[in-house]
Amino acid sequence: LYYVDENGDPDPQEIDLLAYQNGEAAPLIQDEEVLAGEYTWMRLGVEAERGVVDSYIVLEENGAQHSLYVPSGSNTGLKVNESFIVTAGGNTALTIDFDLRKSVHEPGNNADDYILRPTLRITDNSEVGDISGYISSSLLLEEESCEIGSEGEAQGLAVYVYTNGNIDVVVDPNDEGSDNSPLATTIPVYDSVTDQYNYSLAFMLAGDYNVAVTCDADVDDVDVDEPSEDNPDTPEVEETWISIADQNATVNVGETTEVNFEPST
Repeated sequence: LYYVDENGDPDPQEIDLLAYQNGEAAPLIQDEEVLAGEYTWMRLGVEAERGVVDSYIVLEENGAQHSLYVPSGSNTGLKVNESFIVTAGGNTALTIDFDLRKSVHEPGNNADDYILRPTLRITDNSEVGDISGYISSSLLLEEESCEIGSEGEAQGLAVYVYTNGNIDVVVDPNDEGSDNSPLATTIPVYDSVTDQYNYSLAFMLAGDYNVAVTCDADVDDVDVDEPSEDNPDTPEVEETWISIADQNATVNVGETTEVNFEPST
């Protein structure tokens, strides 16, 4: 499917990814007819040239706007290597999950472009449920690795979800493709009324997961001084983080599984 305007020119959509969290999604394709069958991948066209502010990131700390560059993105787009089935005479609703925590990397070699190497997963909406819950501030106060600011901000706090059961205490969240690679991540939001950090993860395929909490998520930041030898645009990541708590969880279709983290008694 290739969308064009009335003149036959490409008609790209501009999407603020941060506006679509906690189960919210932006429509890309609606009510289009395609051949029934099994599809093995999907490719998204993207405009993200080096040195051009087409796709961009705005830094929270100073409001600065930087170009987002996808290596080879203008030529090959973003390929999602996951299969899905379109049934004859039926309606298929799919969601592509875009994990920004694992996708955006700071510039290397004094470049100005932030590098976008997207981590994407595609799910059939008829096969998913949600995970949500909270982390008690009392739990964080017990942990030396957790630092809480005067307004409740918790540096490095994040939730990671894994598909391979119980995780090791020390894991590498950037080890894509390995048994320790997280399926999804999210940053909890502080609620001053309940004194808790709430989180939500939507579009999770039904199945068994392990949900882990850490205050070391800031080690996900790339080492901008040591780019990869094979690709100077790809900085190396060598650090690991420590899970302060984790629980197993089962997701059922159409349901929300609640996973909360309190201090052990």
